[in-house]
Amino acid sequence: MLFLRGFVPLLAVLSAASACSRDSGAAAGGPPSQPALSAAVTAAPGSNPDSISPARGGVPQEPAAVDEPAPAGMVRVPGGRFLMGCADGYNNVVDDKCAPSELPARLVDVDSFFIDIDEVTVGQYTGCVEAGACQAPYNGGECNFGEKDRLKYPINCVTWDDARLFCKWAGKRLPYEAEWEKAARGTDGRRYPWGNQEPDEGGLWRANLGEGLTKLLWMRDQWEYDAPVGFFSAYSSPYGCNDMAGNVAEWVHDWWAESYAGMTDVNPRGPDAGNQHVVRGGSFREYRQRIRTSARGYHYTDFMDGNVGFRCAADVGRR
Repeated sequence: MLFLRGFVPLLAVLSAASACSRDSGAAAGGPPSQPALSAAVTAAPGSNPDSISPARGGVPQEPAAVDEPAPAGMVRVPGGRFLMGCADGYNNVVDDKCAPSELPARLVDVDSFFIDIDEVTVGQYTGCVEAGACQAPYNGGECNFGEKDRLKYPINCVTWDDARLFCKWAGKRLPYEAEWEKAARGTDGRRYPWGNQEPDEGGLWRANLGEGLTKLLWMRDQWEYDAPVGFFSAYSSPYGCNDMAGNVAEWVHDWWAESYAGMTDVNPRGPDAGNQHVVRGGSFREYRQRIRTSARGYHYTDFMDGNVGFRCAADVGRR
């Protein structure tokens, strides 16, 4: 579904403009109760309890990174353990917006990886089109491709396969969902990439989101639609990644699953097959609960819209 600039259907606004918003809150009685974390985050026999003990206020510690420089435009995220999912009370973080899809929260281990600092831009994607490796996306309405004054804006109106092919052309790949979440929140279980402050706390807008039903309310963060990548770089993630909350939602590699139940705790991946892929980060159309670091969404593989883009990742030591 494509939206014309200056016109956002009321239904899209009321539903937080996400195909997945039906799981983002709870039933009519309020958010789902948060299960105890003790089973998910208790140290295994023989392990270092200081590295995984939120009950004592500890934050998972990461092993020292091997000295391998990140490629241009990317940062290296060290391997190790972090909290994945919504955990109200972990490390004294309060989050009462846990959706069923964000549970069960647990500590997982991921290998070190590289990830783009910024969302892929129109200018970068244009290079792939000109090289014959990418298909030109739709242009018009809210779509940025073909607009010469928007080369530093995120490419949008791309399908999951469009995103995959660009990353392949660039010698990269789409990030796995667990990688994306670690890059966005680090190891302390924070609600947002910049920390636990609300997006507008103290009168400072830290992200491009979409609360309210009028243009005046949408533009309190200065942007009615998407912003140039890195505009909110003062509020980047712990590893220096920009726009991991709001602006455009981002395709990741994994197929969608309704929850994390049954997934491994080491380099977790989504289901082996499906017809919907995960998107993360929320967008300029969505409310603050949808731009939390643990919030999850999905779209069908051939879906494209003005509020969906992507960034790429790469394996360490395999480039």
